[in-house]
Amino acid sequence: MNTITETDPLKVGGDAHSGSMPTTVLVPMLNVGVATELLQLAGALAAGFGAPRENERLSSHPVPYLPHLVVLSVVEVPAGQPLSMGLDMARSYRALLDFLPSQVAVGDYEVRIDRIVKVARDVPTALQQAVIDEQAGMVLLHWKGYAREPKHYSYGRIIDALVKNPPCDLIVARAESWQKSRRILLPVRGGPGAERALQLSISLAESLQVPLSVMHNVSSLPQSDPKGNTAIDTTGDEPYIIFDEHLERAQKEAGIEVERILTVNQDPLSALLAEAKESDFVIMGAPPHTGSGKSHDAPIPLKVSQVKGPPLLLLRSPEPLDLAGYAREVRSRRPKRIKSDMPSEAWFVENTYDCDEFKDPVEFLKTKKATGFSLSIALLTMNDARHIHSIITGLKRVLVEMHPVADQIVVVDAGSDDGTVEIARDLGVEVYNAGEILPEEGVLHGRGESWWKSLGVLRGDIVVWLDPKARRFHPGAALSLAGPLMRVPTLRFVTAFALSGSKAKNEQSGKKREVANPLDGEGFEKHGLHWGEVAVPRRNGDALSEQIRVQSLRPSDLESMSATQIAALPPAAILQVLDPSLAGVISPFSRDVAGRRTAMLALPAFIGENFEIGLLLSAASKFGTRAIAQVELRHAQPAPSPQPGLRRSLDVLQLLAFRLPDARMRKVATEIGERVQRELQNKSAPAQSDPTGPLFEVRALAPIERPPHEGSATNP
Repeated sequence: MNTITETDPLKVGGDAHSGSMPTTVLVPMLNVGVATELLQLAGALAAGFGAPRENERLSSHPVPYLPHLVVLSVVEVPAGQPLSMGLDMARSYRALLDFLPSQVAVGDYEVRIDRIVKVARDVPTALQQAVIDEQAGMVLLHWKGYAREPKHYSYGRIIDALVKNPPCDLIVARAESWQKSRRILLPVRGGPGAERALQLSISLAESLQVPLSVMHNVSSLPQSDPKGNTAIDTTGDEPYIIFDEHLERAQKEAGIEVERILTVNQDPLSALLAEAKESDFVIMGAPPHTGSGKSHDAPIPLKVSQVKGPPLLLLRSPEPLDLAGYAREVRSRRPKRIKSDMPSEAWFVENTYDCDEFKDPVEFLKTKKATGFSLSIALLTMNDARHIHSIITGLKRVLVEMHPVADQIVVVDAGSDDGTVEIARDLGVEVYNAGEILPEEGVLHGRGESWWKSLGVLRGDIVVWLDPKARRFHPGAALSLAGPLMRVPTLRFVTAFALSGSKAKNEQSGKKREVANPLDGEGFEKHGLHWGEVAVPRRNGDALSEQIRVQSLRPSDLESMSATQIAALPPAAILQVLDPSLAGVISPFSRDVAGRRTAMLALPAFIGENFEIGLLLSAASKFGTRAIAQVELRHAQPAPSPQPGLRRSLDVLQLLAFRLPDARMRKVATEIGERVQRELQNKSAPAQSDPTGPLFEVRALAPIERPPHEGSATNP
């Protein structure tokens, strides 16, 4: 059996607005009880439209767009609460989705299933965003067959909203027993929607190996036609006449029997019900809600569902946007004052993971085998002889011997003189000197250099870099960092965060630390700062028991601060103020990170000890913040975040001035950095006590950057 996968996840998908059929099907999972049949139907739709025919080789098929399912759960947060309140619910939904299979069998293929969680004010909004993010060409929704409030809705609150404005091809299905269908029945009137429905019907009929009946009803037929025209020609159904030409071509190309049925009845519903059998899989259009609430005005699909029952599939295709009408509608709306959501709030909920979601090595190994991704673990060392033996022993024992998860363990050393290299070699892992990797590129110094050089020897599709200087090391950190990349194909980069030692002590003693005024330069939490008066409470003492806070500072506040006040800010706060899209990243200086190797090859690397924040900025600029995630490590204890200080603030400002995507913010960072540098120079001035001695000026060196490996002659 072939497994349909793609090593470059962003290339998996379909164009929701193109003429080709979709290969990425988005399945909002509002009821896990119907997951089995719904996913089978989604897999048939995706594979039927995306998989190659029998006479086509997989290599000649129009790859990179391969069949692919995305299961979506939505966390709805009421308007009066911050989106961040959905964090715990998002984790619960992800745990629930873990019970779903990672792939579904469709004929000779295994179609991959990915799972994502979105947070929004309502389901339709989240679904619209998911269609864009996942490049989905079709949405498949389960339908009960009725609306809970028929006076207000035709299909239900959520489905009515989507039918009115579908983001792509929308399918509403009663999928019960659809695989036992004996025939596909497609009633049509003509038009572009009918052509789309015909493609879908043929695909399902070929999947089930059942015949397809295309039905068209007319109210009456003329007694005679002296010109010899057919019955269809004389009914005045121009849309169907055009569709009929399309149907003739489809009949010749389809791999199943396609028959035409012409009925004559004043009541189209009666004609359809008379033709439909209980074992038929009826596929028809989904008209929008009329709003009358009267039973006789109910859409025909609703009446068919009530009389015939499942299986039933309704299709609604997106219509061209009426810009003029939309503009009139917008102008007619009365302005309302509403609270705008923080740009990082939705990201924080959707892309913040807990280490316990990936703690089971057996399940991790199953996911790894299903995706086909290989995993490399790298340790960037410099005089780490004290801990390197226990670190490598733990990694090999847990991730190689007990559970064959790691395909490669590598030590890249920056020139240790304490025996680190010898200990690592004796333990049987790959050991390299950073200066000997890619020697034609020369030798620089710093963690950024070791990271950049390590890409020359790492082979895994997913690479995890672990910090050997962590205060408490745990092999499970590798699973936690690689887990999101294994599960979510659109992710490119993952960083870690953890409770600080002081937080853990406060948690045990029951103390609550107050956060001082930001201009005082004191009382800052290392990870959490308060943004816009929004605080996120945690559920228990196991994970971030205190509130995650983001300082309510603005760029103008930084500009008005003195260099001393800026030096009192945690370095992470400066990033959060100048780049709000990354304000949800709790530990931007984390040394424990992971990424897809192909993505990391496309990123530059800042040489030096602050390269982690540069790597984060580069990933956000290259792939967008939605391609970044963070994981809370509660069994490992990473090295502490950088403490406030004049030199550290200057280093961060120079990196931001070099890498921020917003030109205005780059200018702000440059101006503040120059002011901090002048203050640093003034502090150094008293050292020149001898007026006749040599004059010197203290300047911070600009960041040194290694270019991306991708596209260069040294691309490994």
